[in-house]
Amino acid sequence: MTKISEPVIHTFGGVEAAIASCSYRAYEFNDGQLGKKTREHLAGLIDRHEIEVLSFDVFDTLMIRSNSSEARRYFQLSDRISKTLASSGYAAVDTSDVFLARCEALLFGYRTSLEVERCIEGRIEEVISNQVKMLDLPSACDEIFLEEEIAFETESLTPNQALIDLAEDFAKRGGKVILVSDMYLSGQAIDQILRRRIRRDGFEYELFSSADTVRNKRSGTIFPWLESRLDVPSSHFLHIGDSYISDFRQPKSFGWHAFHTPISEADLSLRKEDLERFLSENIHKGLDLSFWARA
Repeated sequence: MTKISEPVIHTFGGVEAAIASCSYRAYEFNDGQLGKKTREHLAGLIDRHEIEVLSFDVFDTLMIRSNSSEARRYFQLSDRISKTLASSGYAAVDTSDVFLARCEALLFGYRTSLEVERCIEGRIEEVISNQVKMLDLPSACDEIFLEEEIAFETESLTPNQALIDLAEDFAKRGGKVILVSDMYLSGQAIDQILRRRIRRDGFEYELFSSADTVRNKRSGTIFPWLESRLDVPSSHFLHIGDSYISDFRQPKSFGWHAFHTPISEADLSLRKEDLERFLSENIHKGLDLSFWARA
């Protein structure tokens, strides 16, 4: 008779549990005691494991997103673009058309991406180029779309000062800081966002986006690639991020140290509630956007 394995139950320590149960991370990491507690805990991990490379996820880790749903953020960005096009002398384009073209272009970008180690990734420049073509706009509009994308992301993010302070202290002690993002935004675009929101004289970093590398955290392919590139053994990396699979389980499976900073249950609840409101608002306008909508 085949023996059925017992399920593996993952448990986290007090700091991770406190992050998951806090009311609002953007406040807790910057003005509350949780930021100090997290920083002290991570500093202990760095010393205990003789960490040489401190690695951060970017979105919802080093930079905390607002609690608007992803769908609403895309729609708000589309509205900005629509207004900017009109004020720049281009033909009027309805916000919903900009939104739907973006969603279609994102799907197309992922479908046509070149594969690297069985990984595929979209890239914002290609998404925008296709979006502009779908809307029958001149290619000169690509720059408008990209600038609005960067400006909107910048305004929607709150720096996680506890982690930024940790990175600054680590860099001052001679450690190397890297940022690793599974994202359709290129490293150059992400860097522009960070330059507008974080002091660059505090610490230097090397930034790796899956839009450029195609290799990514969710598949695990980025981790040995980074070890080889930086010439540092896996046991001297510490990665910090909000995704359990991409930022915790995968790096751990490749021998890295990792720390999970989950999106709190309260924040997740607010995002889901906002998504329901967003869909309801648009149903009343005669638009069913549920196929494209995510929290």
